[in-house]
Amino acid sequence: MAININLGPRQDVDPYNQPIPRSFVGFDAKASDEQLWNANRGAWPLPSQTTQEQFATFSHDGTIRLVAELEGVENVEQDGRIVQALLGRLLHRGDPVRDALVGRQVEVGGAGVSLIDTAEQDAMTAAERYAPRERARRTFLITHDTDQWFWTPDDEQELINRTAAGATVRECWSCGGRRHGIEPGDRIFLLERAQGKPRGVRGAGVVSSQIFSGEHWDDPSRTANYVDVDWDLVLPADQCVPAEALQRDVPGYGWNPQKSGVELHQPMADEMEGLWRRHNGDDKPVRQPRKAGWDLDDARRRVLSADACERLVESFEEDGWEVARANDDRPFVAVAFRGDEQQYLFAKGTETVGRPVLFTADEVDFIKGHSGKCALGVLSDVEFEQGSMAEGPQGILTVVALDYREDAFSPVLFSYANDVSEGAES
Repeated sequence: MAININLGPRQDVDPYNQPIPRSFVGFDAKASDEQLWNANRGAWPLPSQTTQEQFATFSHDGTIRLVAELEGVENVEQDGRIVQALLGRLLHRGDPVRDALVGRQVEVGGAGVSLIDTAEQDAMTAAERYAPRERARRTFLITHDTDQWFWTPDDEQELINRTAAGATVRECWSCGGRRHGIEPGDRIFLLERAQGKPRGVRGAGVVSSQIFSGEHWDDPSRTANYVDVDWDLVLPADQCVPAEALQRDVPGYGWNPQKSGVELHQPMADEMEGLWRRHNGDDKPVRQPRKAGWDLDDARRRVLSADACERLVESFEEDGWEVARANDDRPFVAVAFRGDEQQYLFAKGTETVGRPVLFTADEVDFIKGHSGKCALGVLSDVEFEQGSMAEGPQGILTVVALDYREDAFSPVLFSYANDVSEGAES
């Protein structure tokens, strides 16, 4: 059995009067699965017999829309009574439990909690559900054949503009006949073909789902295999890495694949990555995911950073901006667009009153180069209990313009590692 929560239509709520961090409840077709999970995982009066279930589903209008694997429940207070919020992880496309349940019709009444039969999914073994995760990141080529399909001019220009601004854009893309082998986190390069020949590499991104099946992009009577890709940069067609450069700098590959989803093995994968970075004027080493808040342990830092980011994005969206998240190797967390306006968003969280907050050198360099186009959201006055954020309304979000001034940034931390391998005489 699984807990099924039937959602009504979206209703905005006061984020400062909620048992868990959220700004709305209910179903919103424009919200991401992550946003729906965060908004609706609580708070519910759960019967004791439901708290041992392995999965939770969320339905709307009689159809299951998302699935989570449960890790437990937590008690929260709402309107003077103790209710429960679900703890767990959202399942994404490609997980066989999620794919078997999403889209399934369920008989439910009004908004609320019920149980549905998931005996087949409950019985799945780990071997049936998971591909091996302990492996190095792999690199794949997916193809864009302009003779068969192309973006609309508006969609293409928006994709180019947004990724050039540092935002990530998620698209579903065919991976040819592949049914396995591509995993979330793998590197993707987009090879464009025209008139049967490779034109060049136009884009790069990261896989954000497992392989899943869907209606064929060109023939509704057939199915095709897809992955979700988070593009971090897509170039105009006339600025792609040309085929001649690919053949010259990555000579171990033929550069004329006839299908999508072909793996680019080593050392060609590293050679392609280096060529891509040089082509785009970036010869610096790849940055590691951002670190912020050196005074906090890692678990608390992740909780604070994630919540600060969510609250900041919600604040901008409520003010009429359209917000796109950024990859972890960017110094900012998101980019906001409103008409011709554009803002780079930085989010910080602290258990103190929020002054000062810590920035990395990469972040300061970016702010200095984009002064007047950055905004900072600081989530302060947060309390923790046993490693988790305390129950009840959490923290105060302050949003300010983030302009570079010499007197506003002070170096506060340096790390020195003395090389003692050769020894020294005094």
